[in-house]
Amino acid sequence: MEFFGFTLFTVLVGEYPLNNIDDAVKLFIYPTNYIFIAWLFVCYVLFYIIAYMDKKYTNVLEISMLVIFVLWIFTYVVFCDKTFYSVDQVYKPFILFLYMECMLLGAYFRKHKEKFIKFSFTKVISAIVCLALYFIIKVAVSRMEVLLNFQIINQFVIIIALFAVFN
Repeated sequence: MEFFGFTLFTVLVGEYPLNNIDDAVKLFIYPTNYIFIAWLFVCYVLFYIIAYMDKKYTNVLEISMLVIFVLWIFTYVVFCDKTFYSVDQVYKPFILFLYMECMLLGAYFRKHKEKFIKFSFTKVISAIVCLALYFIIKVAVSRMEVLLNFQIINQFVIIIALFAVFN
């Protein structure tokens, strides 16, 4: 409510013009120029549906993770532009698969928290190695054209890093 009040105040004092319905939508309904916010919203809606269904039925979370993984690979092979490094760009829709898979993986860790709570020095080292590997692959793929077809590996490194931290 505070956001709405502040936006209304800025419109009333003339800071932001409100000339048409498009201005009203941009100011009050979807107040951002960052498209990934909308994509995250879509992911959260899907996530909550999956989480709700997982409480009622068995293995919904695991099946959803598998389905999204298969769609992720299919979309990468068929639709992803491999002429430049594009898999990590937040303004491209391909990043949705990574967001969704990470959300579901977090739900999986929570669902099976008794297996994933233990802390160890090996987990920290594994996470550091995965993050270093992420940046090495990102630089290598963006500079060596021959590696562009394998750029999806970098997103999998993020998933592996999450497993390294929570496993």
